[in-house]
Amino acid sequence: MTPQERIAELTRELAANPASRQFYQLGELLRREGQLDQAVTVLRQGLSHHPRYVAAWVSLGRALLDLQKLAEAQAAFREALALDPQNPVAWRLLGEALLGLGERTEALHAFQQALTLVPGDEVLEEAVASLKAELSVPAATAAPPPPPAEPPFAEPFVESLAPPPPAGEDLFPVETLPPADLEADAVFAVPLEPPPPPADDFLLAPPLPAEEPPLALEVSPEEHAEPGIEPFAAPAAPAEITPEPSAPAAAQESLVPEPSPPPAAAEAVLAEPEPLPVTGAGPLPQPPAPELPTLPTLADARAAVNRGDLAAAAEMLRQLLSANPEHQEAADLLALVEDMMEPLPPEEPRLSPREKKIAALQRFLANVTLARERLRV
Repeated sequence: MTPQERIAELTRELAANPASRQFYQLGELLRREGQLDQAVTVLRQGLSHHPRYVAAWVSLGRALLDLQKLAEAQAAFREALALDPQNPVAWRLLGEALLGLGERTEALHAFQQALTLVPGDEVLEEAVASLKAELSVPAATAAPPPPPAEPPFAEPFVESLAPPPPAGEDLFPVETLPPADLEADAVFAVPLEPPPPPADDFLLAPPLPAEEPPLALEVSPEEHAEPGIEPFAAPAAPAEITPEPSAPAAAQESLVPEPSPPPAAAEAVLAEPEPLPVTGAGPLPQPPAPELPTLPTLADARAAVNRGDLAAAAEMLRQLLSANPEHQEAADLLALVEDMMEPLPPEEPRLSPREKKIAALQRFLANVTLARERLRV
């Protein structure tokens, strides 16, 4: 089926159901066929029904970018990034739109975001390096800031030239004190008040221990008979210590350890064999079930895109869609990956001034010929 036949088929389907999600495929086909205005119209009508369709926002931004409507294209790419901040295609195209608008700093940020998601992209690396070099030139050649203004100096100190005092005059005269009303003896004759009694320190002193009864000491009658001898000169009689009663025999018997069991009984317990499991009572072991191949997930595909392995990411997404054709996110990501895998169109060679003049003359002659044919008709 040719692209024109597919466009006609999708147009009929969309006319029958304006809310169909096939508007994205129709708009993308129209954009690739060069019908940019029709693509913009179809995509905007479809996004009014499906405003969270990320791939449709990117396709609309591409069409507007081809029409050189840079401000509108920038808005479309920002809508796509608001829904999917990890979309490298939207970041790259946003950088191109910002670069066309002259916003080089924001364009550099967009290209850096795209390069972070798709590391190793040579085109993005060259764009980032070129913008960094352009933005660093004004900063290097900028004039240094003017030095801060010096604070104004204070007015110089001017010494006073007042004449010195006369020679006989005292520089620091002593003031005369008025005579005291009371004489010194009268002042010291006043009786002083007695000092207050010392405060009781029973609140600060620690409590005294309870008095113990004095020990009865045996004193010989000879010490009482001789008053001149100190009472403590003679040694005191040793105090008799009575032994405490021993613990009862029952308590001592309770502390005696119990006799351990004879070794023969312990060996008999250890030698008793454990019962063996009865065979045939339970179900027979089943063989392990064969492992089913696991399908890749959408996260695996995104990781492959971040690594720059677009072919592996496309293969994972095709497997997901073969297992679940209704997986819309996988379909959108596959469309973006296939778009990224398309080779960039070669740049047109630049014309010399002479070739530009020849091309302008050819266009002029073509317009003259077309005007003559219209007049003949």
